[in-house]
Amino acid sequence: MCTRVAVKTPGVQLAAQFAARLEGDLESGYNLGPNRGLPVLRQESGARLLRSMRWGLVPAWRKDPGGTPLVNARSETMAEKASFRDAFRSSRCLLLIDGFYEWKSLGGGKQPYFVRRVDEAPMALAGLYSVFGREQVLWTCAAVTLAARGGMLALHERMPAVLDAEGQQRWLDEASAFDAASLFALLERGDGAGGMDVERVPVSSWVNDVRHEGPRCIQPVEIARQQLLFD
Repeated sequence: MCTRVAVKTPGVQLAAQFAARLEGDLESGYNLGPNRGLPVLRQESGARLLRSMRWGLVPAWRKDPGGTPLVNARSETMAEKASFRDAFRSSRCLLLIDGFYEWKSLGGGKQPYFVRRVDEAPMALAGLYSVFGREQVLWTCAAVTLAARGGMLALHERMPAVLDAEGQQRWLDEASAFDAASLFALLERGDGAGGMDVERVPVSSWVNDVRHEGPRCIQPVEIARQQLLFD
């Protein structure tokens, strides 16, 4: 349900591609999980700003930033849940990644897959963010997930919401009056992959350990044909 991602595109390149101003250094890696920093794009007063935020949203009303990290926000309930409803209304963002991992149970084990765009360009996931604290500010974020559809159904019942260029702007829009129904429809339209061609690449179990890093994490591997999910 999207708890591990790869971010290998340099921050300067991400800022240029998404027409954003870069705020500080960005963390990169091939095997980033909860509590790591992700490149997050937000919009303030019409300007796009790109900065690192800790993956695992901490609502501003919490007394401390501890506890289980809120990595994903279910699209069906984020408008009602206290942890996400304020962010859904006024703190929407995009998580910029090069792909995410998902595991499929096969033959008594789990085969990891790396999901990426066919053109290998970065993808923008619908997200929510929060700013915790005053003196020592902590920026945190969560990915929005929805019911899987299309080819993703073979991997998991949930998937992150990938947005195309139009969807990205509408998700970030702060000028229009808040319209929850319109935003829900935006997430649910099409195949949930932002109208982009994505591929699901079987990779080595090396990626299973979050401490493992490097290009080996996304290196395709050969698996038995009867285990293949996609032709």
